[in-house]
Amino acid sequence: MLLPAGLLGVLDGLLFKNQVSSGISIFVGLAGATVLTLLSALLMDVVTGIKLFTLDQDSRLFVEQWLEANSSVNVFSDLPPEMQGNLNQNVTGLFELFIPGQYIVASASGAVLSYFAARIVLGRMQYELPPVPAFSRVSVPWYVIWGLISGLGLTLAGDYLSIPLVGKIGKNILFVLFYFHLVLGVSVAAFFFHSIKLARPFKLVLLALVLVYLPFSVSVFLMLGVIDPLINMRQLPEAKG
Repeated sequence: MLLPAGLLGVLDGLLFKNQVSSGISIFVGLAGATVLTLLSALLMDVVTGIKLFTLDQDSRLFVEQWLEANSSVNVFSDLPPEMQGNLNQNVTGLFELFIPGQYIVASASGAVLSYFAARIVLGRMQYELPPVPAFSRVSVPWYVIWGLISGLGLTLAGDYLSIPLVGKIGKNILFVLFYFHLVLGVSVAAFFFHSIKLARPFKLVLLALVLVYLPFSVSVFLMLGVIDPLINMRQLPEAKG
């Protein structure tokens, strides 16, 4: 997996050299990380026979030990008996199902971090860099919604037609887009958090409530991230006013 990192470094260098805007650079980095991750997994499978997108024996043993440790303290005691009977198989299958998505999310996150790390280094060297918009101003075009439509369509088609590979691709698309839209939703929330006219103590209380009710907050952020590409909430008159 070192080869994709090296190629992404070369790609970042070319983007900086040609003064490509930060938004396009990050998008190209995300797309490049995704493609290189998939190609690396395919190449490793062909050359060495190692399948990155399946659990090996050690990983399966780790999952089993994790389940046993949680079962010993009655973490799963509220589950129906039929689910407890197949818990090992179900959890292992769930882990394995989303391995491709986990690799892609990790690679994409690394690509973004490496881009900003390179910006810091080049900035200290007095290299001219394109500006980066504030996080609360990050937005994406409306047609990214086709990613969700594709993921849902492939998931439903795979389940309906009993084609596991198609369903797995669809579910992993949705898995990756979950994090994408979650980050976008946090950006939207940050914009409105800074925009609302409240005293600092009230804002701190609001932030504390977000952390206390984190599962609900994640749901709200995700909803904002899905809706914003369609209506661009930060450009609405109410938001500007």
